[in-house]
Amino acid sequence: MVKGILGGLLSVALLALTACGGPSGVGIVRQPEKTVLVVVKKTPNQGFVVKSVRWEDSKAKKSADAQVQTTTENGAKAVLNPKGYKSFGLLTEVPAGAGFTPDRLVINYQVEKGKKTKKMVVKKVTPAPSR
Repeated sequence: MVKGILGGLLSVALLALTACGGPSGVGIVRQPEKTVLVVVKKTPNQGFVVKSVRWEDSKAKKSADAQVQTTTENGAKAVLNPKGYKSFGLLTEVPAGAGFTPDRLVINYQVEKGKKTKKMVVKKVTPAPSR
């Protein structure tokens, strides 16, 4: 099932939809293949507080919560607060055994605590470049 999920996810390019001028995200499938790193690009003085992350199947109208870790852009080290970074990573895994094939990742976030919650939708992910 994971291979089917990844086949669908890898077959098309990435598209991230965000509010104009806000942070934008790029998803990259890493090794092992079920791991996804979303690289978020923003201005360094802008904060980024993750409120929730969900894998969704837009056709079947199903979703599952995703666990996420904030990391450096390459996913190598954990980052406690991404303020001051031009880009950083959100590391997550494609859900196994969820009973559906996710086609997008929805990230709800705030640029500052207590401010309006915004939504970033990463519709497709691309394969990581070979090393």
